[in-house]
Amino acid sequence: MAQRYMTQALRLCAEGGDRVLGGQILAGLSHLATNLGQPEAGVELARVGVATAKHAGSPLGLMRLHAMAARGYAALDQPRETSKSLRTAEAQLAASQGPEQESPWVRFLDHHYLAAEAALCFRDLGNATDAEHAAAESVRANADRRRRQAISRSVLATAYLQQNRLDEAVGTAGEALDTLSGVHSERSIQALRDFRTRLRPHRGEPMVREFEQRSRTVLGVAA
Repeated sequence: MAQRYMTQALRLCAEGGDRVLGGQILAGLSHLATNLGQPEAGVELARVGVATAKHAGSPLGLMRLHAMAARGYAALDQPRETSKSLRTAEAQLAASQGPEQESPWVRFLDHHYLAAEAALCFRDLGNATDAEHAAAESVRANADRRRRQAISRSVLATAYLQQNRLDEAVGTAGEALDTLSGVHSERSIQALRDFRTRLRPHRGEPMVREFEQRSRTVLGVAA
């Protein structure tokens, strides 16, 4: 349904001639495709978005599109292309003259946003140290954004788990659960489910069994 509405919005945007917004709709479609397990489509949609918005005068918009390409490449386990896209995203961020000079559609984008997306890339590539640093930065920066907090804490928990720091991993995931209290966010739930799946080899540990029991209300029963 989200794809249907965004595709419809993209057609309307083309009629209106707003290339910045068009690029952001394509970034959203790219993000959705990668999250649905279609990273090749995610990369292609991000590329189309860059082609759409590259002359629109919005470095922040291009930053997000290159970040979405990086997400797709990371899901495809292509570290070289992921790094290249992240570097390009960083260069676009540096080129921006600030949110007040950008389209209203992209003013929410900043280096904290890029750190959060980079953390997800590093997680998917198994680069635990970089994932930890980027996710920790995102947690510190987004104290008032509960959904972003939950996602970044889930990624941080995975980074700890990838380093065999089970106590810290489970504790951080518990904090992510607390952050979601009273808030529905499908992306946050997906990130926590991903972490819970990675916990399977440790199910013999009491703290893991306790976390799985506690998480059922929000995440459902573990497979």
